Amino acid sequence: MFNLVYRYRGTAARHEAAPLVEERVRYLAHCQEQGAARGTLKQIAQMMLVVIEELDLKEKGRVSNNKIVTAADRWANREPRHYNIKHARKARSHFISVATQWLRFLGRLRVHETRQHPTWSKSLPIT
Repeated sequence: MFNLVYRYRGTAARHEAAPLVEERVRYLAHCQEQGAARGTLKQIAQMMLVVIEELDLKEKGRVSNNKIVTAADRWANREPRHYNIKHARKARSHFISVATQWLRFLGRLRVHETRQHPTWSKSLPIT
């Protein structure tokens, strides 16, 4: 998959050697099937490496939305800022989007369930 996304063999090899390679390849194949362009696949592939590092993702375990947002804030506003990040808000938004969609695809996104109390009209979080 990475040979299709990246023309430079060294970049493809770096992605192939990174953690969670099977999970990343499955998600990129899914995005490609959904019609994502090569440039979009490159952005997603790169961001997945950032997500793995910033969330310290392991083979198993779920991740909450709060943890994703916290990691996105830390990464997008780090100093010194990466030369390619011109707008922290856009970088933060992209991080959150890729992390959320990828982890949901893997079934690893922890979502907060709600339930209706029989006598109340408001939904209450399950704790």
